[in-house]
Amino acid sequence: MAITVTETHDSPITKRGLKPETVTRWKVRSDSALTRNAAYDALLLNTADVRDALLRNSMTLTPTESERVWLGEILYKVDPQPSSDAPLKFKGSTRGGRAKIERSLGTTAHWRHFERDFGNAIEVDDSGKIGGAETYLPNLEFSLEFYLSSDLFTYSYMRTLYQYTPSVNSRPFGPFIAGECLFLGVEWSPSQDEEGEELTQLTFHFLAGHHETIDIDGLQPSPIVKPPHDHLWFLWEETKDNSRAGAGAITKQITQANVEQLYPLRNFAALGIGL
Repeated sequence: MAITVTETHDSPITKRGLKPETVTRWKVRSDSALTRNAAYDALLLNTADVRDALLRNSMTLTPTESERVWLGEILYKVDPQPSSDAPLKFKGSTRGGRAKIERSLGTTAHWRHFERDFGNAIEVDDSGKIGGAETYLPNLEFSLEFYLSSDLFTYSYMRTLYQYTPSVNSRPFGPFIAGECLFLGVEWSPSQDEEGEELTQLTFHFLAGHHETIDIDGLQPSPIVKPPHDHLWFLWEETKDNSRAGAGAITKQITQANVEQLYPLRNFAALGIGL
């Protein structure tokens, strides 16, 4: 089913002043019957989280006479900001965990009369099975805590937090370039300031990493750039070494490398942290 999302001719509608707002209007069209949920998902994925420096606040859909067409409206408003009296609090750790890998960074030494090239595969037996090795992978985990005026902690903002969990930053976020920071979720609870004003305490959790550049002999294009929250896997080819040195042993070589995107990319400005 093909779905198109187009902005209508009477969009946008802009309100200026102390509380600026922007309303955009859209037509969501399909080549077959379109449900409300499918239209909502298409509108969300094909429109911006930020417009005129305002954040997406809510979306509404209205059915038309055609079961293939919905009319949508998106309201953009001022983003929630941390209380000026309660600066952001950072907590974090670089402790990671253990993981199993099949390929090393490089073979630094070997002891054998005849050398065989395993393409950095680890613990390859005579049948060609890769045993791999346990390694320690560090993680940069951190949390940000701030207090938000309770009247700004709306259901729409709560829904945005839910929709962004988990996601990766599509634009620079604080000290991190695009693609380095994974949003893991947020916790909140009611609170008060010293004057008794109702606040909401929020704690955002993130996992950060860095892009890896991996050079693999024989693969084009090379090197491969792997974002920290994507998954890299290899296709290995078994070749039988019938030479006198190989004596019929199975050798493993990488014939293909694939980087898989696991999380959607989002503009973290919609989180309202102000980082």
